[in-house]
Amino acid sequence: MSDVSCRAFSYFTAAEAKGLISIDALIEGVDVSRTTLADPDARVSWDVWAELCERFATALQSDEKLLGDTGDLVTSEGFAGYFGKTLGLLADVRELYELGARWVGPSLYHPAEFACERLDAASLRFHVRLRAGYRPCRPWFLMVQSAMISLPRYLGL
Repeated sequence: MSDVSCRAFSYFTAAEAKGLISIDALIEGVDVSRTTLADPDARVSWDVWAELCERFATALQSDEKLLGDTGDLVTSEGFAGYFGKTLGLLADVRELYELGARWVGPSLYHPAEFACERLDAASLRFHVRLRAGYRPCRPWFLMVQSAMISLPRYLGL
């Protein structure tokens, strides 16, 4: 049960606040309580997390909506709370992505591997992949992609 930090559940809480989903409907029948999911110090299994992501995608009814309308959810106070306040100390957006790949992503999602590669002075490539043996989850990857697009907002960009 230590695969995914419940701090990431604030993504869904922010989605509910935007009117995108109902958390009660999202978690109905899932083998974990809302209290556990709302505890930023708790963790859940990847299978539970993947199920929540798949239900989220179903509720939104399209990959385009999932990709386009949800990235800013990572800038919510709940999701970014533990590191969001220090991001203004970064010199540029590339450092933000490198921080995400080195610390934030791995601390939230143990089943995933993250890497950030500088290609030249102005560009980089961000890699995310699931470790072998974990259930595939396309919606989660789309959510990560959408989040990556929104990250520069932390720096006012």
